[in-house]
Amino acid sequence: ASFRLVLVLLLIARATLYGQSAEQWFQRGDSLELAGNSAAAITAYTKALTIQPRFVSALANRAISKQSVGDLQGARADYDAAIAIDPSMALLYANRGTVLAEMQQSKAALADFDEALRRNPHDADTWANKGLIYYRDGDYRQSVQSYTQALRELPQSSLFYSLRAQSKDAASDKEIG
Repeated sequence: ASFRLVLVLLLIARATLYGQSAEQWFQRGDSLELAGNSAAAITAYTKALTIQPRFVSALANRAISKQSVGDLQGARADYDAAIAIDPSMALLYANRGTVLAEMQQSKAALADFDEALRRNPHDADTWANKGLIYYRDGDYRQSVQSYTQALRELPQSSLFYSLRAQSKDAASDKEIG
């Protein structure tokens, strides 16, 4: 009977940390991140994950905070863990793609963007991120195509028009040069 009581007490203790639930720590992390305090947000999300280790939103948001402070390996690890739990979320692939792009891993970033677009083909930002990668890598024609698709999804974006024009100019210069 005492073993069962200890187990119940451990489960109750795990359900809260310092008197707060995983959801409360998660919300605190969101507030801290919105306030620009990414380091403190990471701590709050980590506490939420201590209580609820498979909390995909906490993993994803902690990854965003880690990326904000320059911990790209940590951000990638959090996205990997979140995708392992819920591989259906397009945004996880798109966000991990941005981390991989920052890490100069273009091929892996493009693969994640493609997976995100397979799951959500109407995500203008992911199409634009593909355009950025192609532009950075000197594949201006693919960059133009990606920005064109981004504009199909979000035609009011003056930024996408500008980036597509820049890609077109670079493609012309490459052909002339």
